[in-house]
Amino acid sequence: MTRRTVWRAGATLALALTLPAFFAPTVTPAVAESPVLIVYETGGGMTTFPVESVEKMWYLADDLFIKVSGVDHGFPVADITSLQFNMNATGVEDAASAAEALRGLRLFQNRPNPFSPATRIEYDAPDAGFVTLTVFDVAGRRVRELVNARQDAGRHGVTWDGRDGSGAKVGGGVYFYRVSCAGVETTKRMVVLP
Repeated sequence: MTRRTVWRAGATLALALTLPAFFAPTVTPAVAESPVLIVYETGGGMTTFPVESVEKMWYLADDLFIKVSGVDHGFPVADITSLQFNMNATGVEDAASAAEALRGLRLFQNRPNPFSPATRIEYDAPDAGFVTLTVFDVAGRRVRELVNARQDAGRHGVTWDGRDGSGAKVGGGVYFYRVSCAGVETTKRMVVLP
């Protein structure tokens, strides 16, 4: 699964973050597998840190600091083009390859959300290839596979009727949907009304 969140340099970096508490509301341990933090810099440079080693991030004067395994790394804010949390780079060689692949794979927020009884999920596949679209509960258990097929590049969509793989209506609550294409995955959250 790849959960991708990008922060632009600026005032939002002024907060000191303790990462485990920050991620707890949106990523379940069963879904997040190998997260990385990528700092993109002007001139095309980038620095990658394993999220499990990042202890804290803070902004001081004109610099962003990231404490990784007890070592402080400083970056002039003027040189940062973006920060990206890539929640799983599975299926690609490195974080740079994951970032490049994610530029083409787009997963849109389901509509309506929250919903009952059905919702529409759309995504853009960057290339022709094998695609899966799967719904998970908050514990990371597979609820239903909505797409499992080879598809052409472009926009695709499916309507989920709020039922699990056996045809039973799911209970109200938070669910995640994940699209996977060409070894890259991205996930979003949705709410089923009771």
